[in-house]
Amino acid sequence: MSEPRPVPHSSIPTELGARLPRRIAHALRTPLGLVAAALHELDPSAGDDPLLGLGHRGVRQLGHLADRLGLLGRLMEEADEGARGSVELAATLRQAVDDVAAIRPRRRVETTVDVGPALWVRGDAGRLRAALLELLDNATRFARRSVGVSLREEGEHAVVEIRDDGPGPSASPETPAGGGLGIGLVLARAIWAGHGGTLELGIAEDGGTLAVLVLPLRHD
Repeated sequence: MSEPRPVPHSSIPTELGARLPRRIAHALRTPLGLVAAALHELDPSAGDDPLLGLGHRGVRQLGHLADRLGLLGRLMEEADEGARGSVELAATLRQAVDDVAAIRPRRRVETTVDVGPALWVRGDAGRLRAALLELLDNATRFARRSVGVSLREEGEHAVVEIRDDGPGPSASPETPAGGGLGIGLVLARAIWAGHGGTLELGIAEDGGTLAVLVLPLRHD
């Protein structure tokens, strides 16, 4: 009996590769809905049960994974550029911080936010928020005790810095510290580049990871 031969990468249709993340995201929604419904039907008096809380947290994290896969698919397909308009970056950053607190609560990690005055940029608020969420989520995952977030104006640009006191960036800039798929970094870089900005990773003063995001300001 002959051994099965692997399918050459070139035989996979390009259009299927571009649509695959969105299809996976769509497929995740049904089992996620079933689990969420089952958790909702459990005894309400057990709301403080740690296992029940763990289940709800898992549903939120899987929902976030489905969201990011769907967005990655849209970016790969270049189906649209998003709704571009004026975005107040300080408010968007605060919203992303709140999102991470809901998705990945870590009682021992303190997040400090220093955003200063309102700064306006041109772009899609949802996508910018998604990019910030990915970097903040990564920082929260690997931080030991603290995450720092700041926003300032430098000339004609807005500069966002996200730093943590974790183990620091890995040797490969494409792989988050501690391994993983790196979907968040790919997403954040693609979104920021699509808005005419840059994203660089470096080492923070305390040895953790420092992400620096630069975006042109909108003055009109």
